[in-house]
Amino acid sequence: MKALLPLSLVAALVAAPAFADCTVPLNDVQIPRGNKATMDEMIAGKHAVQEYNTQVEAYSQCLKAEQDAKIAAGGPDMKDEEKVKIAAAYAARQNEQVEKLQSVADRFNVEVRAFKAKQAAKSSDEETAQDAATAAAAQQVDKDKAAKDRAAAKIDQPPANPNKNNNN
Repeated sequence: MKALLPLSLVAALVAAPAFADCTVPLNDVQIPRGNKATMDEMIAGKHAVQEYNTQVEAYSQCLKAEQDAKIAAGGPDMKDEEKVKIAAAYAARQNEQVEKLQSVADRFNVEVRAFKAKQAAKSSDEETAQDAATAAAAQQVDKDKAAKDRAAAKIDQPPANPNKNNNN
């Protein structure tokens, strides 16, 4: 009987439908450097990570279907230990891809933070430049007003009396 179980298990695994669709997703996501990237490059990177996530999800679903088919092909005589062994093997394959996806997502998030820091610094520099320009313009307005006030003060003063010096 013990000799029949391994043979039946081998026969069940051979008879199980092959899921050639379970293609391992390619981890070819190009993550832009956040401190140098443009907004368009960051958006393209985000879409690439999302697409990779979709591929990993599809791969996980395919693995689950393949696992279920192998267990079903084992029939009612398949022992729980064998089912657990099959499930563990598929879980390991899925976890490997999920870990790769998480690594890609983590790297992308680091670059997003770098991009946002660059944008904040650029915005701060622009605000500083704008503040300096505003201050310079305000100083020029003050100078112009002071010059007008001095000119108005000279006009409002009575002219010096030219006869005063000659009468002595």
